Amino acid sequence: MKIRYALLALCLAALPAEAASVVVTVRGIQVGEGIVKVGLCDTALSLEGCPLTGEYPAVAETQHFVFENLPEGSFGFVGFQDLNANSKFDTNMLGIPKEPYGLSGAAGDKMIPSFKDTLIPVSEIQPNEVSIELRTFGDRKKQQNGPRIADKISR
Repeated sequence: MKIRYALLALCLAALPAEAASVVVTVRGIQVGEGIVKVGLCDTALSLEGCPLTGEYPAVAETQHFVFENLPEGSFGFVGFQDLNANSKFDTNMLGIPKEPYGLSGAAGDKMIPSFKDTLIPVSEIQPNEVSIELRTFGDRKKQQNGPRIADKISR
């Protein structure tokens, strides 16, 4: 009897483990302007730290990207709209982004986000959905500062 249970355990261990999927919804896309790119980051907010990427032409204000066969863990997600389709995330001389971008997690609202801020837990047993809102650098700054008093005065 013990042999049967041991064989059953070995057979079950040989079955492939369930893998997780993540649906990343990107909003705020400028339709008809270049390409939307999304990356899954496992070590850093860099090209090297984001080994899985996807891209689609900017054909709708909202687009969905699906990352499949992922192990459980925590990952960061980044997105940007390559307005001029030059396959680069364009910045100015100071490194300030020129193109709309967005980050997952708490990083989306920070002026200087960290990789840790982008992390989202990914599980095999529950739906994994991430939302990224593309905004330009100036839009983020306005949002953090909030409305100015002069904006509230009506004449």
